[in-house]
Amino acid sequence: MSVKIAVVTGTAKPLGIGRAIARALISSLNYKIVGIDIENAERLDEEDLAFKAQYTHHKCDVSSAEQVSKIWDSVEKAFDGGGGGGRGTGSSLELSCIINNAGIADPDMPVGDTNARISRWKSVVGVNLTGPFLVCEALLPYMPSEPSTSCIIII
Repeated sequence: MSVKIAVVTGTAKPLGIGRAIARALISSLNYKIVGIDIENAERLDEEDLAFKAQYTHHKCDVSSAEQVSKIWDSVEKAFDGGGGGGRGTGSSLELSCIINNAGIADPDMPVGDTNARISRWKSVVGVNLTGPFLVCEALLPYMPSEPSTSCIIII
């Protein structure tokens, strides 16, 4: 029997959309969740503690190809004992869903300083556009080859 895994980005905040998505996938579909965020997960409340065996948090900057390339290692470590996985490897893990929820905005972008604006713009683009690309690129090899059994969602 395969273990259904979902990777959800943007899960650090207890009242955030990413954490709510993770809770719903656990309670409704019995998924194992790897929550991804640039920040450590903030406090776990009682509801999170009830799902602790099905949720793990991985600190990762989704705009960094190097950090994103290590996400599957976290999946294996948390739910398969680090024994190798992916399509055709005999692992019982199956990445069923990728939900790219992480996002940032910068409403206070400086007006006069071009270098500061460009730097902050690159941060926004890195998380909001490059991040989903990198996450999908890194994790697609671990999804089932039958497209009807998996999903990729970008919020």
